[in-house]
Amino acid sequence: MNILRITKYPPIEGGAASRAFWLTLGLAKRGHRNFVVSNAYEVEECWREKIPTEEYYKLHPKNVNLYFTQRLPYTRIPIPYYYMYCEKLLSLSISIMENEDIDIIDCHYFFPYGFCGVFLKKLVEKKVPLVLQLAGSDITTFPFRKVLMFTYSKCIKEADGIVVTSEIHKKVLLKFGIKEEKVISIPITIDLDVFSPHGPSIILVPEEDIPVFLIYGKLYRGKGVPSVIKVASLLEYDFLLVIVGDGPDKQKCITYAKELGLDNKVKFLPFQPPWRIPELIRGATCVIVPQKGFAVRTHTPTVIKEAMGCARPVIISSEIFGAKKLVINEKYGFVYNPTNEKELLDAMEYIINNPKEAKKMGVKARKNIESFNDFQRYLSKIEDFYRNVG
Repeated sequence: MNILRITKYPPIEGGAASRAFWLTLGLAKRGHRNFVVSNAYEVEECWREKIPTEEYYKLHPKNVNLYFTQRLPYTRIPIPYYYMYCEKLLSLSISIMENEDIDIIDCHYFFPYGFCGVFLKKLVEKKVPLVLQLAGSDITTFPFRKVLMFTYSKCIKEADGIVVTSEIHKKVLLKFGIKEEKVISIPITIDLDVFSPHGPSIILVPEEDIPVFLIYGKLYRGKGVPSVIKVASLLEYDFLLVIVGDGPDKQKCITYAKELGLDNKVKFLPFQPPWRIPELIRGATCVIVPQKGFAVRTHTPTVIKEAMGCARPVIISSEIFGAKKLVINEKYGFVYNPTNEKELLDAMEYIINNPKEAKKMGVKARKNIESFNDFQRYLSKIEDFYRNVG
């Protein structure tokens, strides 16, 4: 099958880009040809993963061809300024459609990728099914913004098939008049051969007996990272808090850590490409997934399952959608109320003071996720959906 994939893709950071990457690689290994169109190298510096030159090849293994947009000579034209993402993505996509025998168009994330896919479907002569893979913000945010809701509601009805990650998201789409047979709900699924306790790890601290807490994600409003830094300052133990990410609030977080005297206990790293995340997790004792007042209420970070796959206990905010169901408290980790700092403090102290029990939590988490997470079955469901759509 020849798949035209218009999508977020590394070096764009984030769960949507990461999931698109692993899906693309999984299907490529099954022999499907993937033509990936993205504006990845136009992303702002603070949202870009740091990929060493010698690792670029990992973005496009066998059966994966990349087509990235480029900034125009005058960067922002015409007046009023805008970057023409959709137009450039569309131009590349049309060129591919004219030169390759494409069987399916799959757009991961709606603006601008799905929006581009709708235009593409209308403009090309060959009738090719259009699939939209929608994230939480695509369903719980954009449809309810007056400036976008009419465009959104009209465009998603042009899709031949829609993939969502939860039944709640599916119900929202049905209220918008989308036919039920067009929508499939497939939970976020990770490759447990990649996210495994076995394999190389990134050494985050030389001393093996010093616990390492890992946070991975955007540093901006609603993510709750400053609260974790504050709680970390209350710990009277040796530990290392590693914060991997970037964003508008990164400098504030760095300054805050210094003000609290945590210069030697908090380490900041830039965003890393998807294939390095398992190594980072394996280098940590525990993964913390904070959230406090985040706009997307049904947001479920992929990193929770990735940590569990690597047999690491997790400490997650109760604001995260499905938190208590995904992480049974004190079995696979801890769920804390982000407005109650003592709950987070107690969880971190437990991990520090009970290293053997923390490891057991991680082992249980791995066994648990093995019971319901099957990446090959996930790929088969996507393949079947591609074949039957339209």
